[in-house]
Amino acid sequence: MSDRLLPTQNNGETNANWINRMIEEQYINFIDYGEFVNLKFVTSGGSGVIRKALWKTKDKLIILKQIAPDEVITELEHQELIKEIKAFNSIRVREQSAINEIGHKNVIECFGVSRFNQEEAFLLVLEQADMGCLRDYLNVYKNNLNWKQKINIARQVTCGLYFLHKNEILHRDLHTRNIVIKKDENFEDHIRVIIIDFGLSKVVSRNSTSHQGIKGHINFMDPYIFNILNAQYGQIYSYPSDIYSLGVIFWEISSNGQKTLIEVNQIATMMRIMGGEREKPVAGSTRSYVELYMKCWDHNQINRPDIYKVYELIHKDDIVSGESWESQPDEQSSMDSNI
Repeated sequence: MSDRLLPTQNNGETNANWINRMIEEQYINFIDYGEFVNLKFVTSGGSGVIRKALWKTKDKLIILKQIAPDEVITELEHQELIKEIKAFNSIRVREQSAINEIGHKNVIECFGVSRFNQEEAFLLVLEQADMGCLRDYLNVYKNNLNWKQKINIARQVTCGLYFLHKNEILHRDLHTRNIVIKKDENFEDHIRVIIIDFGLSKVVSRNSTSHQGIKGHINFMDPYIFNILNAQYGQIYSYPSDIYSLGVIFWEISSNGQKTLIEVNQIATMMRIMGGEREKPVAGSTRSYVELYMKCWDHNQINRPDIYKVYELIHKDDIVSGESWESQPDEQSSMDSNI
């Protein structure tokens, strides 16, 4: 992909025409569909079918993610697609120029686009993770993961979000099913933790918010987003919203993938979160780790650390080897006392 600036407007182009132009101008790699063999259905997403395949000339397992057909692409969705490809382009360019940049390997890689024929929708060609999502990984290996290994996972998630925020990308739907695990001998414990599904991410200026409708998993969502006035005026997603989600992820890592604040009625869950209820710290966690995720899910966005501070704190030694968290009998540890 080219490292030149991408256009910010489509000038009335269809989604397909825009992608074709980006391919012609070498902003996006086009990969011949014949390169892929052993295609297998994975699931159906919001934009279409997702399959896995073998990229035979690279001997690499990949994911083919369908981009929504042209006729249903709105201008807003079109702009989202531009920003997604810009983000992937940024990752590739930075990988070539700065191999050791923090977190660039903890975000899903896009190799380019493909297409079965001129009548079919374009496909994003994405890196495949072979060990499933983080929640399932935690459930499967819960009896084999020690505290240091759990912190390794938390640190890698932090690195991925560090990379996104540094590149002015909001995730907006960060949770343990949007994080996957891949075997990688070059990483600690031989696993690489990868953030995926930021196709609805917003590339924004540092102090702005994303003006999109409410999307995401309730238990991982910033209570600020539930505010009706914020929803009405569009001041919804921001960097602190991702930090809130990160805090819940930290808790879930410590709990071996337990689901958070289970409620049949999502409205009831929202009310509990807005009222300050949070997950209870898990026995065996270090105090500094618990205090960190409590800061991340503070009800007040202003009190939450930014990703740079989280990165600093999560890499301190006491996160791994510090004193254990011990709740007092009368301590309501599930409540956010900062409200």
